[in-house]
Amino acid sequence: MRYLSSALLEAQKQGQVQPAVRLIVRDYQVLDVRLDWSSLYSGTEPQGPNCAVQAADGSLVRARVDPSNGNLYRQRVTDPTQTSQWTSWTYVKNVSNSAQVALAADRADTSVFLFFVDPDNRTIKVRESSDYGASFSGEVQVVQEGSGAQVKALAGEVQTNGEPILFYGVDPAGGGADSVVKVVKRSGGSWGSPSTWDKGGKYLIQALAVVRERDYEMLITGRDNAAGYPWRLWSIVYGDGVDVAAGTWSALNVLEKADTGLPFQYSYPTLRYLDVYRAAFVGSYTGSGGYERLHLLRTAQGSDFISSYWTEPTPFALSPSYGAALAYDSPSQYIYLLGANFAQRAPVSGAASVDLSSRVVRYRARDGWGEDGAVIELDNSDGSLANIGQGSYAAVRRGALVELSPGYVTSVGPKYRQRPCLWIGGHEFVTREGTSRLILYCLGGWGLLRSWRASRQYHWMAGSKNVFQIASRILGFVGLDLSTAGEASSDLSNFYPSFTIHPGEDGRGALLRLLAKVPDYLYWDLGIAYVKEFSAAEASDYSYGGPEEHIILEGRYGSRAFDFNHLEVFGASDSFGEAVDFSQIGLVGHRLRKLFDYSYDTNSECASRAAADLRYQQVGGKWGHMVIYPNVGQELFDVITITDSRVGLSGELRRVMGIREEYDAEKGVYRQILELKDR
Repeated sequence: MRYLSSALLEAQKQGQVQPAVRLIVRDYQVLDVRLDWSSLYSGTEPQGPNCAVQAADGSLVRARVDPSNGNLYRQRVTDPTQTSQWTSWTYVKNVSNSAQVALAADRADTSVFLFFVDPDNRTIKVRESSDYGASFSGEVQVVQEGSGAQVKALAGEVQTNGEPILFYGVDPAGGGADSVVKVVKRSGGSWGSPSTWDKGGKYLIQALAVVRERDYEMLITGRDNAAGYPWRLWSIVYGDGVDVAAGTWSALNVLEKADTGLPFQYSYPTLRYLDVYRAAFVGSYTGSGGYERLHLLRTAQGSDFISSYWTEPTPFALSPSYGAALAYDSPSQYIYLLGANFAQRAPVSGAASVDLSSRVVRYRARDGWGEDGAVIELDNSDGSLANIGQGSYAAVRRGALVELSPGYVTSVGPKYRQRPCLWIGGHEFVTREGTSRLILYCLGGWGLLRSWRASRQYHWMAGSKNVFQIASRILGFVGLDLSTAGEASSDLSNFYPSFTIHPGEDGRGALLRLLAKVPDYLYWDLGIAYVKEFSAAEASDYSYGGPEEHIILEGRYGSRAFDFNHLEVFGASDSFGEAVDFSQIGLVGHRLRKLFDYSYDTNSECASRAAADLRYQQVGGKWGHMVIYPNVGQELFDVITITDSRVGLSGELRRVMGIREEYDAEKGVYRQILELKDR
């Protein structure tokens, strides 16, 4: 149960109550500020390899290569609103016309480093600035690969000691699956020898992006060494001693992949960290009628990079063949998207919001296992809401975050407790009998998951990821996070099943299928998902019906026979487990169910599934509902105590399996219906 102040607890237990409802809409995309991009510059510079970084003084430093002749140019922008600064470029030298260029800036010093590859395609050099990118010193050789080698990918960062570090992709001999990623560091002003990652050769390392936040977090585009050399977008971490041991590599995760034989291609990633990791890459369909388009993605709120819980990539209305760079201007709280011939930015703070509390006429909200949402009716008698999406009501548009907080007028004024987050899925204007209303149709977390559909197959081999990690990945597709707190079962982290999400399957269905394999049930608090195992010994969170307890307005309390009282589970390799309730067999006879699930490999896994499914039958052996004045702290799956002398109940324990809430200011309705089952 959610925490409530003493004043709110006292108010909701009274026989006569005075409702208070707060409604705030925020212009967020799920739990992140919606990025509303505006153009700063659009020019005629030729598209080519490009990069950008924010220097420690807040200036933006850019570099680009003209692919027609290999000329490298640089630029420094101190005032993004001045168009002349975006058009002024300084020639640097002639470089490789196909390799990436890279910039890295010391966040606490004046240093900026510009990395490039010479026209021989195997010699990497760097120039250093000591005045935030206003000027650069002469070039210094970082490394030279052997004769015949091809360096295509570069990404630079600055170590915690202020010295630069460079990651690069190289094809040592040309042809075949032998392209690798190498890393080389500068120490004491001198560059050391490069070391090679431990992931073996790939057919192509096309481009790299890196940011140092906890360790060195990286994105890589290229072609795998599998049959047909399919294109991939990978994530990987080079350790700096935080999540990964210093000088070692994490596992290589596939974020996006093209099926063999289909002409999909991923190229030119960019990566930055704000409150979450944000990235972009070029996704292309090179077949007939194809496209080449920038895609944006981010990690889910609350997740780290190494876990790799990313949102579904979102197409963006730009088609830069050589990608674009993300840069973050922390003083002004803007994120920039910078290509060779364009510049856009979006604010990352100060999202529009509006308080609509005084306009709430009525609402109906629902929370249950696998379902949630709300319908909220707002007064528009003054016609102001006709302008939603602009002006004072700019935040009220599809996808916006809705914070619905029921409460009461207490002894110390109105007090509220926010329900699980909602998002606007649609709206409707209704006029009748001299009234005008705006109705908001809102999705909950399950609704967001239902709206996501897999664009390809996702498969986890047995033993690769546990249920918690797979569930987190599914939630991450829509930008939600699964908390490690709560009352989860050990199976959630100890069971590593084989699991597949099929193309076109929605996220809700996939998550329900996955959680059916463990004794855990998912619920929401604000915008965070939690899981809970139904323990037969769980203590009560709240009491109803007794002296000085929450009043029961109406109650229904029933019991039923189990759908099955004997479950046999058959897994792979002749593994088997069962669960039996002999007392139920004695009451209604033998009701057997057989379940075949080859993601289970051991007898103990099969027995655990059998016990979990039979436990749910036991929970459902008692049913009913209560109508009450809303307990605004009540959560799904809480255990409660019921005393109702009218039917002989005293200290009876039930579990809340559904919550329906209704408010109607015109009819004087304010109630909550708790759907009940056994503890």
